[in-house]
Amino acid sequence: MAFIFRTAMQSAGLSLSLLGWVLAIITTYLPHWKNLNLDLNEMENWTMGLWKACVIQEEVGRQCKDFDSFLALPAELQISRILMSLSNGLGLLGLLGSGSCWSPAAPASGHYAVAGLQDHCQQLELKHASAEI
Repeated sequence: MAFIFRTAMQSAGLSLSLLGWVLAIITTYLPHWKNLNLDLNEMENWTMGLWKACVIQEEVGRQCKDFDSFLALPAELQISRILMSLSNGLGLLGLLGSGSCWSPAAPASGHYAVAGLQDHCQQLELKHASAEI
């Protein structure tokens, strides 16, 4: 029973980490990192992201323009762009690496059937224990 709970928790953890990685990628792309609004002109809002700046006007709508140069960005956006790109890359490597300890479930033979994935690391422990007996 504990094995089924452990497998379910590992699957939930992997699913949540995948969801977090996808949301981090979306956050990296969206242009809502910095909001600027002049009190004199309330009909115009500026939003800056890591990759582009947008102007939102009441009559015209949203107009976005990509940044021309990485070096022309403010320092906080340069650092944020580097750290978010590094975070997304390391998150992908972590997700790919977490799959190396998983293998397909073995067919059930009178024991609990575990649908989905089975922990490869625990299989190694069971093989080692059966070899000692």
